[in-house]
Amino acid sequence: MVASIATSLLGPAEVTFTANLGNKSGHMRSTLSVRPASPYASFITSGYSKEAKQSLTLDRVLYPEYRVVEAAVSSSPLILVTGLQHYLDAYPYGCTEQLVSKAFPLLAMANQPWFATDSQSINDKVKQTIQLISQRQVSSGGFNYWPEGGTEYANTFASVYAMHFLTEAKAQGHLVPNDIFSSGIGFLRELAAQDITTLNEARLQAYAIYILTRNEIVTTNYLAHLQDALNKDPKAQWRQDITSAYIASVYQLLKNSTEAEKLITYYTPQTKKTIEDSDFYNQSIGDAEYLYLTARHFPNRLQSINMDLVMSLVNALNNDTLSTLLSSYTSLALAAYNQFYSLPNEATLVVSETRNDKENTLSSANGGLYQKAVIDTSASAVTITNASKQGYFYQLTQAGFDKTFPTKPIQTGIEVYREFINADNATVDTVSLGKEITVRIRARALDNQYHENTALVDLLPGGFEVVNDSVQLQSMDYVDVREDRVIYFGTIGPEARELTYRIKATNIGNFTVPPMYGMSMYNPMVKSSGKAATIIVN
Repeated sequence: MVASIATSLLGPAEVTFTANLGNKSGHMRSTLSVRPASPYASFITSGYSKEAKQSLTLDRVLYPEYRVVEAAVSSSPLILVTGLQHYLDAYPYGCTEQLVSKAFPLLAMANQPWFATDSQSINDKVKQTIQLISQRQVSSGGFNYWPEGGTEYANTFASVYAMHFLTEAKAQGHLVPNDIFSSGIGFLRELAAQDITTLNEARLQAYAIYILTRNEIVTTNYLAHLQDALNKDPKAQWRQDITSAYIASVYQLLKNSTEAEKLITYYTPQTKKTIEDSDFYNQSIGDAEYLYLTARHFPNRLQSINMDLVMSLVNALNNDTLSTLLSSYTSLALAAYNQFYSLPNEATLVVSETRNDKENTLSSANGGLYQKAVIDTSASAVTITNASKQGYFYQLTQAGFDKTFPTKPIQTGIEVYREFINADNATVDTVSLGKEITVRIRARALDNQYHENTALVDLLPGGFEVVNDSVQLQSMDYVDVREDRVIYFGTIGPEARELTYRIKATNIGNFTVPPMYGMSMYNPMVKSSGKAATIIVN
C-alpha cells in the first residue's frame, strides 16, 4: 500500500510508503518536488522619476511559495543593482557568460555595506564561480561556453569575459589558481597577436589587450598591431564602436594620456544603433562598458557625460531589453560611476502598496538611503510618493511561478511546437502506465534570421520521466537534462528543426502539459510559447 500527503504547496512533498504483513508493518518516507506547469521567471521594471507620485502595477499572479515581489527606491542609481542581482541569481541557465555575469555584481558592489551583509556568502559565491569556470578551461587557455564543449574548443568572448572576472576577483584578494590564470593570460596573448578581419574580432582583441594591460603586461606591440589593422579601414567604423574606448583605456594604463584623451572622445553613446550587433554586443551593452571605462580610467570626463546616458541604461533594464550580460556590465558601470556621483538634494520618499483598495505605507525614509519594501501577495499596485519632487531611482522586481498560462500562443521571431507521438507515429494524449512515447519538438525562425544561443525549454508533465539515453544533441550546441525538463540550446533559423526524445509514463492520472517555450538568451523580444494541454495516463 502506498499513502501520500497530497499538497498544493510548491516545494518538497513527503511521500510515505507502508508495507503490511499480518500484524507487522514497515514504513519508508521520501520526498519529491512539487512545481507548477510554468517556469520560474523574474521581471524587472526600472526607472527614474521626479514626479510627486509614481504608481507601478503588479501584473503577475504568482504562487506564494518562492514569490519575490519587492520595490526599491533611492536617490542613488546603485539601488538598481539589487534587482539585477536577483534577476541574475534566478536566471535558469548556466553557460560560462551567465556564470560570470551572476558573480560580477558581487565584485562590483563589494564595498557597499547595504548591498549584502553576509560577506562570507559573497566570498563563497565568488569562490564557487572561480571553480566552475576553471572546470571549463581547455588546453588553449580559453573557456568552453558549455560544460561539455570538446577539449580544444573555446568561446572567444566568454574566454575574455571570464579573464576579466578573474582579474577583478584576483585584485580584490580572492584566490585564483595560478595555473588557471596563467593559462588564461596565454590565451589572451594569442588572441591579441592574431590578424583581424571584422569589427567584432577587433572589439574582442581590444578587450583582450585591455585585460592584459590591467595585469601589468606591456601590450605596446599588440596595440600597434591592432591599430595598424584598424587604420586600413576606410570607413574607420571602429571609432564609433566600444573598440575605441578600450584602446583609449589601454593608452591611459600605459600612461600615454595624450593619445588616451583623443581616443576616448570617439565613442558616441545613445545612438541606439550599433554597427555590428551580436548576442554579446549592442548599443546598451556598449554604453554600459563605456560608462564603466570612463568612470574607472577617465573620471575627469564624468562631469561632461550627460545624465541621459545613465537614464538610457536605466530604461534598458526592463523586461523587453534586459539580458544577463547587460545586467552584469551595468552593475560594473554603476558601481564605478557611483564613486563620483553627487547625490542631488535628497528626496523624501514613501513607498506604499494598494491592498483591498486601501494604501498601506511600507517604508518612509530619506531618499539618500537605500530602501527596499516587500510587497504583500494581495497587493495590486505599488505607489511611491515624492513630496519634495527630487529625482530618485526606483525598481520593481516580480519573480516567481505564474498561476496563469498564456491563453494563446506567443510567436515573436521564432515559433516552437511540441507533440507526443506513439510507436505508430500518431499523436496521442492518452498513455498506458509504463509505456514510452516520443516527444517531438519543432522550431524555426519566422523573421528569416538565424538566432544563436536560443533555449528551447520542454517542461515535462507530471507522471512522466525522461528516458535519458534517448536525449541527443541532434545538431544543437548543448542539451541539459533535468528531473522535470529537457532544455536544448543552439541556433534556430528559417528552416524547420526537429528534435526528439522519449519519456516514460510512471504514474496514473490526468496531468497538465506545460506550454513548450523558446527564447533567445540575449534578445528577450525573440520568444515563443505554446498553450497548456492535458495528457492522461491510465
